[in-house]
Amino acid sequence: MKSLSLYVLLILFVSSVHAEVQIGPEYGTKFEFSVAGNFSLYGNIGSDTESPIWSPDGKWIACTDAGSSIIHIIPAEGGENIRIYSIDEIMEANENVISAHIYYLNFTADSREITFQADIIDTTRGGKKIEVGGGAYRYSCSIPQIMSVNIYTGELRTIIDGGYHPNWSQDGRYLIYVNFDPGTWILDVQSEYNGVPAIYDTETEETRYLSDEGITDTASLDGRYSNNKYHFPVISPDGYYLIFDKTVDGAGQLFRIPFEGIESEQLTFFEARDDYDWECKGTKFSPDGQWVVFTKYKLPLLYKIDTGEIFYLFSGEMCEDSGFFLPEEPVWGAWFASWSPVGDKLCYTLYLVNDGVFVGSYIYIFDFDPDKYIDDGVVMVESDKPSGFALLGNYPNPFNPATTIEFSIPEAGFVKLEIYNMMGQKIRELVSREMTPGVHSVLWDGCDKNGNQVSSGIYFSHLSMGNQTTINRMMLVK
Repeated sequence: MKSLSLYVLLILFVSSVHAEVQIGPEYGTKFEFSVAGNFSLYGNIGSDTESPIWSPDGKWIACTDAGSSIIHIIPAEGGENIRIYSIDEIMEANENVISAHIYYLNFTADSREITFQADIIDTTRGGKKIEVGGGAYRYSCSIPQIMSVNIYTGELRTIIDGGYHPNWSQDGRYLIYVNFDPGTWILDVQSEYNGVPAIYDTETEETRYLSDEGITDTASLDGRYSNNKYHFPVISPDGYYLIFDKTVDGAGQLFRIPFEGIESEQLTFFEARDDYDWECKGTKFSPDGQWVVFTKYKLPLLYKIDTGEIFYLFSGEMCEDSGFFLPEEPVWGAWFASWSPVGDKLCYTLYLVNDGVFVGSYIYIFDFDPDKYIDDGVVMVESDKPSGFALLGNYPNPFNPATTIEFSIPEAGFVKLEIYNMMGQKIRELVSREMTPGVHSVLWDGCDKNGNQVSSGIYFSHLSMGNQTTINRMMLVK
């Protein structure tokens, strides 16, 4: 799943000697912690890290070693690392597994488990060890699995057998990932579900997929895994839409699709480059939903939701789609930034080199100030003129068990007011009739069309009249 350049780094990593290098303050502060025992399976190579992620309760920063083999947690205020899980356990338990690695950590909403992608080379499922000459070899045909380990008990579970790039919704109900059919390598599966973003509902145990018809239980997009087309899907904190990376004409672009919508919207228009990574890697929403951080061209970028502007995280400069800066030595790259629970900081992995020789990979903490990212050429104009057609909100919100939805219409006409869940499924139709102009209110009792109480979670009121539609987010808490 990783780019070849990262694997080259790992080879250099094992043989390199760590040396102190100086970098500017714009990169933030190095996260200092003490190493308990051997941090990596690749010998005593210090505290080099990858894939740092903050726990939702703010207590921990989790990471892997640079060999992507061991998961550690470290107190967020610093201290000694705690070794949680080694992928070697899978290899020791199954002689058919000849290689395995851990990528893309995520905490569950309760901060008790770390979910991750495990790439497993299993000879009984198509995995191969291929000689490439000179005594060297490579592994091929891995099965990506989404697994989770309890940080307190060490209990391991497999959530998805065939999936990669996992992310949890903020409320912990939905697991978002890219689907992969495990039968691909041994059955030559041509599944139309392969390689498309998927949403697993932990309450109903149903999975839905991105398709030409929106988020549905069937898929019709050409997205076979080998096309490497879709990456890093993530749900917005308000549960309203999905953002993902999609490769278009050789360049990774961010796209957005509402849960109840059909058409996806392209958000970025980067030029294709042959010499640098093409994906928008590691997309993560800020806790307030106003920003998306992702890595492109070896540096973290920020996408501002309300304006569509793109900024370099470190410098605050605008990033033009047709041009970009690259890091300069001693910085080789900065990858996979993760927000703190309140969104005032990010942690990420900083890779350092010295005269072209890899020095190490370290966790850095960056203080986030949203006022730093302003395009002086943009003037925001606000208007207090009412739209006439509008959802005015619901009260109370959050609610339990009922809420009142208010809306206004500018003229008489046929109006529909419907309730949808996060999967885009219609739960209830509250209004479907001719109405007079003005402000109206309707009570939703929290029941579906069959009179059953719906479960806790995010729901959307959907108002439509003629060719006008508008949506409002609601939260049911029990």
